[in-house]
Amino acid sequence: MATGISIHVGVNATKAPGLSVQPLVGCENDAEAMRKLARARNFVPVDSGPDVPIIRQKATFENVLGKIRLAAEKLVAGDILLFTFSGHGTRRGADDPEEPDLKDETIVLHDKLLVDNVLRRRMWPKFKAGVRVVMVSDSCHSGGVAMSMIDDPESETVASNAAASGGWRRGEVGIVGPPPVRETGKVPKNGFQVRGVSEAQAQAHFNLLKQFYKELRESLPATPPPVPANVLLLAACQEHETTRDGLPNGVFTKALLDVWNTSGTKTYKKLLDGITQKLQQANVLSRPAILSIGQSPAFIETEAFKI
Repeated sequence: MATGISIHVGVNATKAPGLSVQPLVGCENDAEAMRKLARARNFVPVDSGPDVPIIRQKATFENVLGKIRLAAEKLVAGDILLFTFSGHGTRRGADDPEEPDLKDETIVLHDKLLVDNVLRRRMWPKFKAGVRVVMVSDSCHSGGVAMSMIDDPESETVASNAAASGGWRRGEVGIVGPPPVRETGKVPKNGFQVRGVSEAQAQAHFNLLKQFYKELRESLPATPPPVPANVLLLAACQEHETTRDGLPNGVFTKALLDVWNTSGTKTYKKLLDGITQKLQQANVLSRPAILSIGQSPAFIETEAFKI
C-alpha cells in the first residue's frame, strides 16, 4: 500500500536579516488548514514529532530542508509527498544563467530565503523514481519557486490558467499566460497586503548573508540534475505576479479550500479551474498555475491529493 507524507509550513512573520515587512495574518492558518486536508486524505507526518504545522521559529531553512530530506529517504515508488508553504515570496535578479526570466523566485522562511534552485537542484533529485511530490505554495511569485522551467523541455510541462481577457498562449515551455501589471508590496483595498517582499529588500538580505548564499550556490550542481520523481507545483500565482494575504486564510488557500469542500473529488487540473473561477469572482488579478517536472506530464490529470 502506498504511503503519503505531508509537511506544512506557514510563516506570518520573518526574522530574516534585511527584511522589514509587515507581518501577515493568514499563513499559519493556511498551514493548519492544509494539514487537516492532508490528514483527511490519510497523509501522515514526516516524523514522530508533534503533528502540527511548521511555524514561527520552527520554520527555519535547515529545519524545512531537513523535513523534505527525511521524506525523500522514506518514500519509495508509488508513494507521495505533499509539501505546502504559505507566506511571503520574493523575486530578484538571478546569478544563474539557467533562469529563463533572469530572476530567482524564493519563499521567505523564519531566518532565510529558500531559493528555487535549492529545491530544483538539491531536493527534488533526492526523491526516488516513481515517487510523486506535490508542492502547494500560497506566496507571491510562486509559479517559479519549485523548478527551473528551461532545463528539460521534453519532460517538463507548464499549465497555467489564463486571464479571462487574454486566454492561454504557448510560451517557450508549455502554456503561460500574459503578464499582468502588478506592483509588489502594494496594499489592496481590502487592507490585506500582498504576500511579497520587494526586490530591494531581498537583495539587502542576500548582501547581509553573502557568504552563506555564496557557499550554498557553489554547493549546488552546475546544471540541473535529472529528477527521477514526478513533481507537481500548484502555485497561487505565476512567477511575475503577486497574491494576497487574508483572514482567516490567504485568498488562494481560501479558494482552494472552498473548491475542495464543495465540489467533491477532482483532478489537479479541475482543482485549478475551480480555484481560478473563485478568484475571478472575487476580482483577484493573479492567476494560479500548475507546473510539473518529471516522467509523467499527465500528473496534472490525476486525482488531487490522492495517496
